[in-house]
Order: sequence, then C-alpha cells, then structure tokens
Amino acid sequence: MNCSICNFSYDNTIEYLCPSCGKYENVNLFSDVPNYIKFLKDLVNKSSKLIDKLDNEGIPRDDIRREKLGAFNIITLATIYDLADYDNDIRYNDSRIPKALKTDNPKLENDLIQKIIENIDLRNKFTYLVVSLFQFENLYTGLAKNMSYTGNKNYASVVKHVISNLDLENKPEKLDSMLLPSTIRNTLHSQGIFRDPKGKNKEFTVKNVSFKFEHEKQHGYVSWREIIFCFNNIIETTSKVLEKIT
Repeated sequence: MNCSICNFSYDNTIEYLCPSCGKYENVNLFSDVPNYIKFLKDLVNKSSKLIDKLDNEGIPRDDIRREKLGAFNIITLATIYDLADYDNDIRYNDSRIPKALKTDNPKLENDLIQKIIENIDLRNKFTYLVVSLFQFENLYTGLAKNMSYTGNKNYASVVKHVISNLDLENKPEKLDSMLLPSTIRNTLHSQGIFRDPKGKNKEFTVKNVSFKFEHEKQHGYVSWREIIFCFNNIIETTSKVLEKIT
C-alpha cells in the first residue's frame, strides 16, 4: 500500500503516521508491528547509505560520523529483534513471555500477560529513543567542535550551532526535526510531562505536522510511529548536514 498523501510505499491498516510525509491515514490493520519492523529496516538502509557514502569519500571507520551512524544501526537492528519477539508474544499464548510467566503462575490471566508485554514494549520504546538519540548527540557535539563551537555542549546547543552555520534549506524545520525527539526524551524523566524552565509551551513543526507540548501537561508522542518518524527526519537532516561538511 502507498501513502495517499506522498505515495510512500508501506503495508498498514490503522490511523497511521506515515514516516515519510508525516500525515495520518485510516486503514485496516491486522498487525502494525511488521510495519514498524519494516520502517526500522528502512532507517538502517538510509543510515547505511550515508556510511557507504562517507566510506567512498575516504572517511576512516573510526571517524565520529561513521562511528555514530554505525552505532545507531546496531541499536536499531537490536530493536527489530525485540519487536519481532513482541509481535509473537501478542499473538501466541505459548510464546516466549507468556510461556515464561505461566511456568510459575499457571493461572495467570491473559489480560495481565498482555499488560506485562505492553509494559516491556514501552520500556523498549524508551530505551530505543534514549540510546539512539545519544548517538546523534555525540555526533553533533563532534561536528560542532570541528566548526569552532566552544559553548554549552548540550544537544540543543550543538545542533543549533551546526544547522545555523551551514548553507541549508528550510533551517527552521530541520532544527525542529532534530529537537522534537530530544524534547520527547527529556519528558521521560517526569513520566511524559513537559516542563519548561520558563513555564512556556513549545511547538515543533516537521513536514507540516505540529507537535505541541504544554507546560506541566503530558504529551502522547511516544508510540513507535512517532519515534520512527522522528529518526527518519533526523537521518534526512543529518544527510543534508554531512553533504555540506564532508
């Protein structure tokens, strides 16, 4: 199936956030997990092409650009395996987690098993978001340093320095695409509640999709489709950035 808005090809069936154009569609879904696996594989392919391009340009393997993109791929591949296990566990009563739980608790209700599996999946989402974003944080810290940056080395500061000092199109959206996932990540320390030091709300616009964060309120941007959308845009932005500095 293709996204009716941007023609991106994928298999799905619910109200789904297309990771290419960011629009939602209503479709029939038997299983959304295989789609997440497909989209994660697509992320690996995109970053692998970036690594190959750097390799062809003579960038050594231990260069931070290849190193951090490679680390992101390793994390993503591991997450694909986790999702495959999760997919099996929500479909078959005798799969890995249900079987292990019922060994010691044979009378365990299926509803409770489902909640445990969903909790494991939530942990996997948070882990993937935090650990993957850390690779890009290190990458942009290194890029900013090579561009004579001497200020605060937090993620937002180094990303702003790199993007603002390169000849890039649509800089506001590129900056939003980089800062959106870091804002989501930062709210994980407060159970998903967004808190701004100055008490202000925040809004990011990526591919004409608005993501709004209200001070002292919880947001709902930690589903696999939002996370994949975020990293799809990070890779696209990083690709444009590396074109300007390699």
